[in-house]
Amino acid sequence: MTPDILFLGDSHTIALRKGAEMRGLATDGLHWSGAAWHSAKFKLTEHGPAPVGAPGARDAFDDFAARMGPWVAQTTTVTTLGFHLGRLVPPFGWMDHKATKRGEDLPTDAPGVSRAFLRDYIWRHRVRHIRTAKKWAAQTKLIVVAPPVTFDRPSYGAFREEIIAQLQFAGVTVFDPAQEFPETHGILPDHLQEDDGLHGTADYGAQIIDAMARDGLLPQRAAA
Repeated sequence: MTPDILFLGDSHTIALRKGAEMRGLATDGLHWSGAAWHSAKFKLTEHGPAPVGAPGARDAFDDFAARMGPWVAQTTTVTTLGFHLGRLVPPFGWMDHKATKRGEDLPTDAPGVSRAFLRDYIWRHRVRHIRTAKKWAAQTKLIVVAPPVTFDRPSYGAFREEIIAQLQFAGVTVFDPAQEFPETHGILPDHLQEDDGLHGTADYGAQIIDAMARDGLLPQRAAA
C-alpha cells in the first residue's frame, strides 16, 4: 500500500505517526536519535536525510528507501528536523545566559542576549539542518513540525521561535503545535504528555494531524 504520509525525524515523530494511524492514514518512515540529528550526522538523498555513522539506523533507512522507490517524491513527508532542543539549549546556559522570545524584555536575573546574537548562534548550529530542509522541500511536499512545548524553562521558547523563523525564511513549511493550545499558553496539557514529560502521546499526535488536515497540509480525511 502506498503511504498517505511519511514520517522521518527524531523521537517526536513517534506520536505524530501514531496519531496519523489512529485517523486511518497509511504511514511509513522511521526515526532515530535526536543526538545524531543535532550533530548533523545525516546526508540528504532522494529519499530524505540518511543517517551517517550509525550502521543500525542506516540499515533501517536503506530498507525504508527500498520500500519507497521513486514515488517517494509524491508523498507528503512530516519531519522534526532542525530542533533537537535538549541538545542545543543547555550548553547555551552554561554561563547563565538567557534568551528571550520576541516582545519580551531582557532578563534582569541573568545575562541576556540580543535577537541578532541568538539568530547568529542558532544559524551556527543549525545552518546545515536549515539548508537540508530547504533542499528536501524542493524534492517533495515537506512539513516540519516543531516539538511540543512541555515545560517553561529559560531560553527554550526563544530558541524554538527562532528556529521556526529561520526555517520559514528559507521557504520551508512549518507547523507549530503550540498554537493549538492557547488555553495553556502553548504548553501541552498534562493529559497529552508522555510520562517522560518531553514527548506527546498518540492522542496529541492525532490532534496535530487533525489540525494539519484542517489547515490543508494533509489529506482532509485525516480530520476527526
